[in-house]
Amino acid sequence: MSTRLKCLVVLLLLMVIDSLPFPIVGFIGLYVILQRPSWFLEVVQRLYAEGKR
Repeated sequence: MSTRLKCLVVLLLLMVIDSLPFPIVGFIGLYVILQRPSWFLEVVQRLYAEGKR
């Protein structure tokens, strides 16, 4: 499964979860902005690397 497809599936799942009263997408976004986890940089690099093919 490509990285692009995995990201799409995760975003769709987060959209479904976010329809509940608990705004999880906002918290994840805030976490990524404040903590800058290494997994996020790796995902972005893989997405751009797949786009160059």
